[in-house]
Amino acid sequence: MSTVRPTERLRSAAVPAFRTGVQSVLAAVRPQAAPWSPPWGRRPGLARRLPAVATLYATIVAIAAAGGVLDGRAGMAGGVAFLLLLPAVVGVRLAVVRPLDGWLLVTGWLVVLRLLVGAPERVVPVLEPWAWLLWIPVLALAATAARGRAAVGVPLVSGLTLLLCGVFLPWGGVGRTRSCPRWS
Repeated sequence: MSTVRPTERLRSAAVPAFRTGVQSVLAAVRPQAAPWSPPWGRRPGLARRLPAVATLYATIVAIAAAGGVLDGRAGMAGGVAFLLLLPAVVGVRLAVVRPLDGWLLVTGWLVVLRLLVGAPERVVPVLEPWAWLLWIPVLALAATAARGRAAVGVPLVSGLTLLLCGVFLPWGGVGRTRSCPRWS
């Protein structure tokens, strides 16, 4: 017969799983040991143009979001909103060259923006469309560039960010309904 009690068996399985999860998250947020060689690195023309294209794309999204969505929200002018979106633009540009660093910058800045920018007029699922447009390309690049435990850490940190944005930050989707006087 086994002398190990069921609670000890559960603890012996949970602790290594938790430790592995923490190590994966730390591997995702720390600099990578091996340099990342992008798939487009073999084509010099594309390697020079892609950062400019990514910067142009992110700038267009930032201008559209600042002028069309964020202008007037919480008394903020569109120009100030554009300035608040510039770190995300830099993160998209950085993600082409250093994907995990760009991903960390954009992910962190989207969390900060939830605290700085007022709530949207309509109920949105977790992030607004302009935030998804800035975050998804960076997340895809980070997922392709992550190696080893960082390949598990990127989705873990991204999932925790979505949980944080959706549940714990002031204007998250949980607990907010159209019947609330502030949002109707």
